[in-house]
Amino acid sequence: RVGTGENQPSGSNENGEVAIDLTTTTGTNDTKATLNVAEDTAQSLGNAEGLTVATNVGTVQLNAVALDKVAQTTNDVAITIEKKTASASSAEALYTVEVKSGDKNLLSESATDNGTVTIIVAKPADVEDLQAWYVVGETDKLVYVEKLKTADAEDGKIAININHLSMIALTNGTPDAQEAAVVTDSNGAVTGRYATLNDAIKNVTN
Repeated sequence: RVGTGENQPSGSNENGEVAIDLTTTTGTNDTKATLNVAEDTAQSLGNAEGLTVATNVGTVQLNAVALDKVAQTTNDVAITIEKKTASASSAEALYTVEVKSGDKNLLSESATDNGTVTIIVAKPADVEDLQAWYVVGETDKLVYVEKLKTADAEDGKIAININHLSMIALTNGTPDAQEAAVVTDSNGAVTGRYATLNDAIKNVTN
């Protein structure tokens, strides 16, 4: 275990499960937190059974399959969780989670071998039918792509499972807005999702 003091990052490794604690008691970092991992350390995560990164924003967990992808990096890795302002009326809360090496998303939607990422965040207040959705678009014009699996977690929080990293919206019930068009490349990989067919046509790559 490393780190000292109540506001210092700390870490542990028990039976191959690596845990990093970035939480603080000063009220800072409540909307965005990043764990920067050096290249050699990221590559060594391929030997781990799982990684848990706890922050004031929420907790991110990567299973062994996801860590195998991370370990293939040839650069430093940044794991970021951010709570965004949800200006769309249909979203009670909005989160983005990224695992990047430079500008490269290591767990992209087009890949089929990403493993499982679990995100644990606080439940919004006064929500009767809490749901989690994979969304794309701007925060004021969300496209709801896929309903995600959820489970209750400790301390009144919700755990959300996803097999790629993206933006996640928490809603009160099923939202009305749904995707209208999907753009794929010649190999069938998804390159974009759009609320209107016109938006999709404009973004087609020849």
